[in-house]
Amino acid sequence: IKTVTIMKTNSILSNLTAPALLILLFAACESDNHATDDGPVAARITSTIDGTAQTRASETAWTDGDPIGVSATSTEGATAYTNIQYTTTNNNFTVVNAPGEDNDIYFQDKKAVDFIAYYPYSGSNGTRPGTDGIIAKTLTPTDQATAALPLIDYLWSHADGITSANPQVNFTFTHRMSRLKLNFVEGAGMAFPSSGLTYTLSGLKLAGTFNTLDGTAAATAAATAAKLENIPVAVTAQNTLSPLILWPQEAATASLSVTVSGISYSATLNLLDLPGITPATKGLAPGYSYVYNVKVHKTGLEISEAKITAWTTGTGGDADAKEE
Repeated sequence: IKTVTIMKTNSILSNLTAPALLILLFAACESDNHATDDGPVAARITSTIDGTAQTRASETAWTDGDPIGVSATSTEGATAYTNIQYTTTNNNFTVVNAPGEDNDIYFQDKKAVDFIAYYPYSGSNGTRPGTDGIIAKTLTPTDQATAALPLIDYLWSHADGITSANPQVNFTFTHRMSRLKLNFVEGAGMAFPSSGLTYTLSGLKLAGTFNTLDGTAAATAAATAAKLENIPVAVTAQNTLSPLILWPQEAATASLSVTVSGISYSATLNLLDLPGITPATKGLAPGYSYVYNVKVHKTGLEISEAKITAWTTGTGGDADAKEE
């Protein structure tokens, strides 16, 4: 309880009844429950991703307008917000407001608040995205276009125990999907045409869900394996790298078919053991990036391990292929 100094004469004080004095003291106590004595305190939000500031799945910088959804709950206090949209502005996150709105997350008292956030934003303020916070999607070749990849590279973070005394909320986002990077290389007797090449990946599940409440992303158990067909790869002097973002899942192998100048070559990708699972189970792990060199020879494909960069480290594998 605050010490209340009453700047009045003794005669005024003496005129206050005991109940009135109790009410006055109670009011002083109540003022301690507010975030500050001067007004509401808004959460200040910044972020990093996998320990690298201002970078995301597509390996480009956050751009102004990139959206995240933020929710806040308090076990003991009154602060409660659901799926509030924030966007990047000069590498910091600011709330999205229509004219006349104030959608900032304000601490309603001094109690600790837990925050969760996900990317990219979906739905509307005040309502959980998808079905009760779970977003379902079936991946298509269109989703694998370079410009579209960030829209399926689901990220998630949480920050617990934040109070109005230190309202800084620093989200450290992690990648929740799996990434497969295919680096196409000219082999013996092969010259890629300037028009590029195409490939089809099959044998993996393309339907899955992302739970924005706990960050879990996974292929749908009941889904059947499908194909990502005729994905184009541009040929440049620098590289012919093609990244895919896929649902984490259990699978021993995937099939690759590469078409160059109308001729198709096939190979098998041997997937690796999922971390931390006994007995050993192969597949694609969440947050892992798997890189394969795909050397296209005139007589077939040679797939070999490449160095891992970015995301959580995983490894590639080896395979041989022949013309179909």
